Amino acid sequence: MLDHLPRAERIQALKAAILACRTRQEHDHQEEAGYLDLLAREEATLGDPAACSGLIDSNPYCGVPVAPAGFSGDLVDPASGKPCGGAGPGGSR
Repeated sequence: MLDHLPRAERIQALKAAILACRTRQEHDHQEEAGYLDLLAREEATLGDPAACSGLIDSNPYCGVPVAPAGFSGDLVDPASGKPCGGAGPGGSR
């Protein structure tokens, strides 16, 4: 493929090809991480381990309380890890 090039040019062409591959790999790893995060969030809401994809060994979102619709505030105090209040939906009565 590059055999027709002089050695110095061949080395530079191979270097450029390798760097391009590394750039694509980094992009692909970032893209995969984003998809895995989305998948983990979805699987955490299933409640049925049999319905999971099997791609995530330890889901960081499992066991994390999910806020009800309209809820604002923290469900868990980040400092203590204990449940805390938070405010329900606001508005006038």
